[in-house]
Amino acid sequence: MLVAISSSLMLCCPVFALNAQQVDKQLNVRAMPSQSNAHAVSGQLNQQTVPNQSNVQTVGNKKENTAAKLQQSGEKKIWTLKDARRVNVFKQKAVKQYVKDSMAVLVARCQKVLNSAYMAQELEKTVTDVPGYEGYPVKLYTYYMRSDVKTRADKKGRVMLLMPDAQKLARWTISACWRAVQNLDYKNTQKLLNYIMSQNGGQFAVRGVVYEDMYTRGYYEPYVFKDGVTVYVADHKMVATDSTLKWCTDAMLEYYLKLDNSQLKPYSGRFARISSTTREMYYEYNGVTNYKDAFKSKDSNFATSSGDSQGVAGPGDVQVAASSGDVQVAGSSKDSQSVASSGDFQVAASSKDSQGVCCIKNSYGKIINVGTGDSHETRSLKWLDVVRSLYLKAWKSDDNELIDAWAWWVFVNHSGEEL
Repeated sequence: MLVAISSSLMLCCPVFALNAQQVDKQLNVRAMPSQSNAHAVSGQLNQQTVPNQSNVQTVGNKKENTAAKLQQSGEKKIWTLKDARRVNVFKQKAVKQYVKDSMAVLVARCQKVLNSAYMAQELEKTVTDVPGYEGYPVKLYTYYMRSDVKTRADKKGRVMLLMPDAQKLARWTISACWRAVQNLDYKNTQKLLNYIMSQNGGQFAVRGVVYEDMYTRGYYEPYVFKDGVTVYVADHKMVATDSTLKWCTDAMLEYYLKLDNSQLKPYSGRFARISSTTREMYYEYNGVTNYKDAFKSKDSNFATSSGDSQGVAGPGDVQVAASSGDVQVAGSSKDSQSVASSGDFQVAASSKDSQGVCCIKNSYGKIINVGTGDSHETRSLKWLDVVRSLYLKAWKSDDNELIDAWAWWVFVNHSGEEL
C-alpha cells in the first residue's frame, strides 16, 4: 500500500521520493471517486504474469517456469485460445487479490447494470417447471412501456426472465475479461458491463415479449423471445402488425409464454442474451474460424437433416466420423455414408437424407452447427438449444461461455472492430 508522504520529507529524502514516483508510475493508477482501490489492483494485475501448468518444465531435480524465463528475457508469452479455455481463473493469485480488494466495487457496478432491467416490474410468480428450465428460478413479470408515441397508451408486456444477481454477474465479468486479456482493468470490465446494460440490462428472456423502440424513439415494437434469442411466430394471427400499431392482445401475450419450436418459423435472430453473443463468436471461441465451410458436406452449402426444418440433424442422428487432426465431424447415421474432405478435417454426411453435418468435434468439445448470421436461411433454430444449454451451465458456475465468447471476439480476435 502506498502511504502519503509529506512534501518536506520528500525534499529531505530525494531518493525516497523518486522511488515513490516510480512505484506510482508502475501501478498506473487512475484516480476515480469510489473506485480508486479497484483501479490500483487492476494496475497491479497488469504487471503480473500468471503461469499455468503447461509453462512448468522439470530440469534435473528442479522445476523451471518457462513463462517467467520469457518475461526475464524481455519476450512476451503469447496467450492462446487453449490457455483461455483451460485457465482456472479464480485460482490465479492476481485474481484472488482482486476479489479480496475490489469485489465489492465491481458488484456495485454490476448492480447498476441490473437496475436498468426495465421489464422486471410486477412479479407475477416464480416458475420452476418451464420446459427446458425445470428447477431454475424463472420469474414471470408483467410490465408496461409507458405512453407509446403512436398509441398514446401504455403497452403491456409479459415475460419470463432468468436474471443473474450482481454477485454472479461480477464473477462472470471477471472470468470473461481474464480469459481474454489476463487483466481486470477498469476499461475492459466496464466496456463489457456497459455493453450488457445497453443491450438488455442483464435480462435473459426465457419466453415472452420484449418491447424495444429500436427504430422510432418512443414507439415500442414487440419482439418475441425464446431461450434468450429473438424468434419469429409462424401463425400470422398471433403477430402484432403495423395496422394495430404493434399492439399485443392478452391472448398473444399468453401465447408467447407457451411457445415451442414447432410454433416458430425455421430461423431465429442473431444475438443471444445477455451479452448479445453471435453464432460467429460461439464458433471462434471453440476454435472454428472457417465456420462458413466447416459444416459443409460434399453436396450442400448448409447442414440440414431429413425432415428437420430447423437446419440441423437431430440428436438421434449423430454419429462421429473418423478423426483427421484434432477435429472430428459428425453426420447422419441413417443410410450409407460418404466421407468428403473439408480442409484439415473430414466430413461425414449421408448420401441420401442428410445434406450436411450437425456438429464437429475438436479439443474444445462438440461444436453444434447453428448456421451463420448472414440471413434468415442460415440462422438455424438450433442456436436456441445451444444458448439455453450454455446459459444454464453458467447459472451454476463462475463462468459464462457466452460472455467469454463475446470477450474473446471483442478484446482478442476482432479488437478495434465495431460490434
